[in-house]
Amino acid sequence: MEKNLLDKIPFRDDWLFTNINKLINQINQQDKQIDTEQLKQHKITETDSQTIIDELKQVISRNSQDQLYKKIFYQFFLFRLLKLQSYCIINDSLTVLNIFMLNYSTNFIQDFDGSNIYKPAISLFIMVLIQFSKTYCQSNIMQQSNFMIVRIKVILQYLIFTKTQKTLCVGLRSSDSADYVANVNTLLTADIEEISNAKFALEQIFQNIILIGGCFGYLFYIDTKATWMVILVIVIAQAYNLFISNMIVFFEKRLLTNKDDRVSLTTDVIDGMKQIKYLSWENAFSKKIMDVRKKEFKNLVGVKFFYGLVTVFWTNISYILLLIYITNLLSRGIKFENLNIFTLIAIFNTLTFPLGILPWSINQILVSKVSFGRIHEYLCQKEIQKENVFQLPHQTENQYALIIQDITFQWPCGKDSEKIKKEETNNTQVQDSAQDSQTESNNEFQLSINEFGVKNNTINFIIGKIGQGKTALISAIFNEMIQKGQQENQVSKNSLGDSILSQSAEILMSVNGKVVINGKIAYCSQTTWVQNQSIRQNICFGKQFNKDLFDNCVNVCELNRDIDAFPKKDLHEVGPDGKNLSGGQKQRITLARALYQEADIYLFDDIFSSLDIHIADRIFQKAFIQYLLNKGKTIIFITSHYRYLSQVPPSIKSKIFLIENGNIIDEEQTIKDFITQNQTLQEDNSQSDKEDEAINLLLPLGKKQSSMNTKKIQNDKESNQNNDDYEENEEFREQGAISFQTWQSWFKRMSWTLLFLFFVFGLLTQGALSFIDFWLKAELTQQQNWITQFTDLLSSDFSYAFFYLTLISIAITLIQAYLNVFSGLVAAWKMFRDLNQSIMYSLMSFFDVTNQGRIINRVQNDTNVVDNDLPWAFHSLTEYLCRAIGLSIGLAILFPVLSIIIVLVFVLYFKMSQMYSKSNRELKRLHSVNQGKLLSILNESVIGVKTIRAFQKEEYFEQTYLDRLSDSILLDQCSERANFWLQIRLLLLSNLLMFVLVILICFLMQFQFNIEFSQCALGLTYCLITLDCCSDIFEFYVLTQQMMVSVERINQYIDNKQENLNIIPNNKLEINQIDQIKFIKPEIIYQQKQDDNAIIQFRNVFMTYDAQFDESSKLALKDINFSIKRGEKVAFVGRTGSGKTSILNALFRLYEYQYGQITINNQDIKQISLLELRQQMSVVPQFGFLYNASIKDNLDPENKCTQEEIEQLFTKIGFKFRGISEQQQNTSFMVQPNGSNLSNGEKQIINFIRIILQNKQIVCLDEATSNMDPNTDQLLHNLLFKYVEDKTLIVITHRLENISKYDKIIVMDQGQIVEMGSYEQLNNIQDGFFHKLILHQNK
Repeated sequence: MEKNLLDKIPFRDDWLFTNINKLINQINQQDKQIDTEQLKQHKITETDSQTIIDELKQVISRNSQDQLYKKIFYQFFLFRLLKLQSYCIINDSLTVLNIFMLNYSTNFIQDFDGSNIYKPAISLFIMVLIQFSKTYCQSNIMQQSNFMIVRIKVILQYLIFTKTQKTLCVGLRSSDSADYVANVNTLLTADIEEISNAKFALEQIFQNIILIGGCFGYLFYIDTKATWMVILVIVIAQAYNLFISNMIVFFEKRLLTNKDDRVSLTTDVIDGMKQIKYLSWENAFSKKIMDVRKKEFKNLVGVKFFYGLVTVFWTNISYILLLIYITNLLSRGIKFENLNIFTLIAIFNTLTFPLGILPWSINQILVSKVSFGRIHEYLCQKEIQKENVFQLPHQTENQYALIIQDITFQWPCGKDSEKIKKEETNNTQVQDSAQDSQTESNNEFQLSINEFGVKNNTINFIIGKIGQGKTALISAIFNEMIQKGQQENQVSKNSLGDSILSQSAEILMSVNGKVVINGKIAYCSQTTWVQNQSIRQNICFGKQFNKDLFDNCVNVCELNRDIDAFPKKDLHEVGPDGKNLSGGQKQRITLARALYQEADIYLFDDIFSSLDIHIADRIFQKAFIQYLLNKGKTIIFITSHYRYLSQVPPSIKSKIFLIENGNIIDEEQTIKDFITQNQTLQEDNSQSDKEDEAINLLLPLGKKQSSMNTKKIQNDKESNQNNDDYEENEEFREQGAISFQTWQSWFKRMSWTLLFLFFVFGLLTQGALSFIDFWLKAELTQQQNWITQFTDLLSSDFSYAFFYLTLISIAITLIQAYLNVFSGLVAAWKMFRDLNQSIMYSLMSFFDVTNQGRIINRVQNDTNVVDNDLPWAFHSLTEYLCRAIGLSIGLAILFPVLSIIIVLVFVLYFKMSQMYSKSNRELKRLHSVNQGKLLSILNESVIGVKTIRAFQKEEYFEQTYLDRLSDSILLDQCSERANFWLQIRLLLLSNLLMFVLVILICFLMQFQFNIEFSQCALGLTYCLITLDCCSDIFEFYVLTQQMMVSVERINQYIDNKQENLNIIPNNKLEINQIDQIKFIKPEIIYQQKQDDNAIIQFRNVFMTYDAQFDESSKLALKDINFSIKRGEKVAFVGRTGSGKTSILNALFRLYEYQYGQITINNQDIKQISLLELRQQMSVVPQFGFLYNASIKDNLDPENKCTQEEIEQLFTKIGFKFRGISEQQQNTSFMVQPNGSNLSNGEKQIINFIRIILQNKQIVCLDEATSNMDPNTDQLLHNLLFKYVEDKTLIVITHRLENISKYDKIIVMDQGQIVEMGSYEQLNNIQDGFFHKLILHQNK
């Protein structure tokens, strides 16, 4: 069936593009919006992306890397390029032939004596025939050009995406050079677009050289000397253009780099938006983004300025050349009356486009070369060396599941910014200086493995302090690290052959220098990564759904209760980055994902750190012991919770490995001593607070984690949050015509005054050019009228008068060009300023339902359209409109009766464009949505690349990306083909106008009307020019409409509901207005009295994340009442999803609570501004926000502290980042994107230093040490409690090691407070919730 459907797909369009008629009619006739599935019946084989990819894969498989580019060119472009150039040659030849026919026709008309009309009539009708032939050629040029562009886009996108799945340092800087590796989002959008334009530029250079050659051939035929003068001027003009081109390339290169920086910073900010709002840093980061935008904008101004110079010169080049040519002829005694001046006007008007497009084409090729270099550099990054891993199908007879022998690993490190280059020591992760196996000169962390073997059907615990190499071991197994000092006599996979499968472990041990894996691997990291899909899709992870297997995985991962709470159960949509799930829910979903894959070897990296103890214990028994080990699976478990070492039944084989300073230790006594020491620390909650000792122990916290763990997802709303918003994951798009408000918003930002002046000077520009034409006509016929009277005021000499008129034209064009440049820049700046401000101050709920790809699509693609494409399209529209108005007035003056035909043709133009406009808008809107989906899957796959590679799901994600790419290309092609459909019909209508004019001239000649040669000649000349103008008007009108969709999409985000940090809201709900909310029963409300001594008080607080607050709402907080006194230390504990994080969300007003009252310092928080509220508190989240900047900027983005003050703080606590020498400062350390070059310990050190710098009276911690081992957790608590001795401390935690230190403990369950009191009070409640937790912990 599918094959029959494919057979019906046409290979390509005919020259009238009738295949797309059905789609245009379908869109026009239906009221609902079109979807991608409906478009699939309208695709053609020649532009089908899957067909192109299949062919590309064959080329890649058959050719080596060094020959690949050449083979791709031969396979995909050579034949089509030759075919395209053939049509271009024919088209240009017809254009030149039409000029010759114009000359012959006007000569025949001039010599017409009334007796023989056949010669002029035949010549005129040949011109019409040539125009129709040109239309046919232009149709084929459009098609062939489109075939080339779609292949450029598909091939480059495929190569870049597959590279992201192979490279060692995705999104970081090159490891081989100090050059910046571009942002992948920019590569896939702006850079590919620039390279696509290069194809058009090369095409224009080739075909316009032919056209220029034909025109100059005719000029040489008229007069050689004058033509050489024209050529000399053109050579000088090209030299001028060469300078302009170099300046444009200079600014364009810097522009792309600034664009990378802006998109990267925006991406980091979106990731860390919750903490930015917690800390009231919106203003600081909005300013930072705008500062980068200023740098980008300066370069954009440079590009536009020089493009403006090019526009001014080449707009007037035809009349400049005409002036030089005629002046030279007249100076040598040739009479003006003997010149066919209108043929010369046509020739030089014909030369305007090719001479103007040549500089642009050269500029574009140079700019495209920059983009190609950026893509080439990205594609040349180091890749994962697959030969370093020797993976076997699982064999139970082999004793070992995994073997690593005699290998030293190090992290793949990239160069940082130019600031880093100035440092003497590379700021990469380094091993502890005490490690004897490393030289002092080598500052890079190394994991040295002499012998590491994991036996089948065993559980293997990996323990050690933070930063010693535990996560590095996992990365080494996954081939995410660089191997050093490999043995020269490595045994390759091919040489081992299949016989290895039956060999003993001793033989496997002989494979030195390789990671040997016996079976399939599954992986679950402490840094959760989920996709914006349903829970079921996240767990299945590309594997076919099996209900029994799925239910088992959900059950052993304790997810039943969570899934049942969602309206759509396991089909519930996980929000962007899992923001509608708690940290524990995300962790358990990723664990279920690993179990569902039915692997042989399971690697777990401290996955219980974000789970409640009793939940973690049940999962350990049900998932690890009963589900995996009893099925013969092998487990490698990194853990900081040593209680699990004793929970393994005697029947299960287990082993413990200790990692210290990058070395694996399996000596029993050393391991036993380490465990004893740390277990004592876990159990000893009354350890003395020797601060100096604690600070010294903090120093080992610093080993680099995997460079792929670049995104730390923050814990957001609790599981009882409303999730209905996620059930429909389609991006909203407008319907119908572009609204007047959308046009108005852009014009208003541009300034109505500038818009009016721009249009006026556009009319004046064409008026000046038409004035020259009519003046030449008057000079030719020796007429005296107001035109000649005006020129006599300038000069009575023809040459000087012509010169002055040309200068006037240039001056007007100069003003118009820079009005266009200035107005476009003003609109672009204001549009992005408003977009950035809106995103930064949008409610947190906006980020919960909007994935990163959609936002980046606005910030990148739509902003690029507003910066460049829209001003160009609008300028071209107004230019052609003004030209058409001027030419039409001229034609109406020459042939008044023709004005009726012009009006009719314009009406037909309008009707035709109306037919197309709706389809154009809808396709553009849908294409923007699909582009957002494409960027979303790209960003997800880049962030989760380590997990993807661990599960060997590269092909699955590649196919997912290709499916999204196919949808995007399909939309793009349907839009392009619909555009071609319109262009061809507009050209045919233009030809009709010429046909009518020819008939009119023949009619006037046949019936002996009084007709002047000059009148007919100028009319034909204007008609030839008008043919292109009229079609161009409507082409650029629909193109401008299409570009306005980007303004429409940006306005959608500008209109977001926003927080105003400085406004005091007027939305206080009185505590006694209980009867206004009917569904809350008065008898369940405890009317707590206000406590004047409390620094924070919650009184009868109800909160839901649902859009509506009624009986059906799922309450995140239900009748919450408590008070916290100044200086009190309070801990919130409870099951994952119990409402703990919602307490902070309500306190900081990240989400509004619907009922009750919260006071801080006896002030209702709804009666003070958000800025005043949030500046009274500081917070440390579970995963701190870090971005690509220095430590100084990360700690103090508002620049309130000096570098010396921060450095003194580092000195005081005795901490120094690894890789920093004694002479260097911590503040100069550069953090890579999302802190990928820092361990969890180092990240939390930065977060703790932040709160010290802020020095606020209320300190909040949200699972801040959940990813710490107990030793580090204890040390940080000692440091913390010393700092907050005189401050109020609020801690959300599920860890109980230090719980006795708190003055008050509040236990939560299902959004309610179930217990509250001191540690002793709660522990004495025998059947209490907290008492059971303590018993479970101690057990």
